[in-house]
Amino acid sequence: MSVFPLIEIRPYRPSDLDGIIDLFLRAVRETASADYNEKQIEAWAQADPDEWALARASRPTWVAFTDGQLAGFADLEENGLIDMMFVHPDHQRKGVATALLARIEAEADEAGIRVLHTYSSATGRPFFEYCGFTMLLARAAVMRGQRFVQLVMEKVL
Repeated sequence: MSVFPLIEIRPYRPSDLDGIIDLFLRAVRETASADYNEKQIEAWAQADPDEWALARASRPTWVAFTDGQLAGFADLEENGLIDMMFVHPDHQRKGVATALLARIEAEADEAGIRVLHTYSSATGRPFFEYCGFTMLLARAAVMRGQRFVQLVMEKVL
């Protein structure tokens, strides 16, 4: 018997937009708050629905469900960039991100992408390292007046 619930992954649909924005905001405010201060969280925890709809339409995005509940989402740009990968706070450490990454890797392989890369947060770093990503460098990034450390990571497939 599996320790984790069954995870269903399917392509993003426009009707998922509100759910993934809510998930993103909760993941930043609840999960990432362990690694970032209040001002950084408020700068990060913003999402314009129109911009998000355009971004989701411009690249493959997948959503993960457990027991019918939205549990996570991730995307993949054609250059191998994983721009977004977020898991709902209630579904952390249950295999959701691992399942999403497996889907991304399968899609990348099919598309002939040989290297995945991401600009990880401090919160995401342990997951990506566990999954075989290597940190290439840490660099400063400024978002809405707040300074963040952005971790450039890659995985050769």
